[in-house]
Amino acid sequence: FFGWFFGALYILYALQVLRLSTTELGLTIAAGGAGALAGAAAAPILTRRLGPGPAIVAAGFAMALSTFLIPLAGGAPLLAMGFLVAAQLAGDALRTIMTLDPPRLRQAVLAADELGRAAGAFATGQGLAGVAGALIGGALGGLAGPRETLLLAAAGLAATPLIGLASPLWRARGGAAAT
Repeated sequence: FFGWFFGALYILYALQVLRLSTTELGLTIAAGGAGALAGAAAAPILTRRLGPGPAIVAAGFAMALSTFLIPLAGGAPLLAMGFLVAAQLAGDALRTIMTLDPPRLRQAVLAADELGRAAGAFATGQGLAGVAGALIGGALGGLAGPRETLLLAAAGLAATPLIGLASPLWRARGGAAAT
């Protein structure tokens, strides 16, 4: 949900508020790809060390913290770009770690004939939350401003892993280790 606030406002924020050029924005977004590759390499190591549940929660919380760099960016465009590049590198690496373990965990705990329904339910929930987040984030961005709305989104993302701490996910340590 809160991640889609960024989807609705990131380009507007970077171009109009931070005054990045389209080339600078493109380079910034491309840094996320490098971060995702690093996250894919790190995911199996972190999952073996912590277990899949704690790896999901820890990566989610760390990823959320990295998003605070986005609304905190400011100053000259190259300085602001540095904040965004750091957020892209760290955030996309951590998001990749956070996204690789849930399917493995579901495969370890669900019967084979339940996997399709579970995947469909998760995809539907994520899609609905994405639509709602983009609509609400865009509307709030128009009312409160992009920077303020992105700060709210970062706070919402930081609170979300607390659900994982209070759930059985935090105790899911075996059975779905990354290879």
